[in-house]
Amino acid sequence: MRTDLDTSAADAGAPPTDPDWAEMAANAPAGSKRACWVEYRGYGTDADPIGLSQYEAAADELRERGWQQAKADDATPGQARSLLKKRGWTLVAEFRDTRGAGQLNLMAFEDACVKRYGGGASANPGVGPLG
Repeated sequence: MRTDLDTSAADAGAPPTDPDWAEMAANAPAGSKRACWVEYRGYGTDADPIGLSQYEAAADELRERGWQQAKADDATPGQARSLLKKRGWTLVAEFRDTRGAGQLNLMAFEDACVKRYGGGASANPGVGPLG
């Protein structure tokens, strides 16, 4: 799963995942709620911003890797969100225009694991359709 997220973001021209987020994911205790999801989080900079085009390209890359659109895209000024599914996983792709530099989030949740811990909202509060 990590490969799908990281390579889709890279192929879309987004920067590598934020190292702090990568470390949190790598250190999630096995069998914990946090172990239910894998996340890519990339931040643009003034010199190299992330725009809506990288979000759209990342979503296209994910679809090329077998992810299926589960819900129509949701877009408002400055942000966009897609919900995709693949072999027992749900993925939320998000773009946010933060301070003009942009942010791209790709969060994949293993459906059975999330269900085991009592549903979406408890798995990752405040994120996507799960919180």
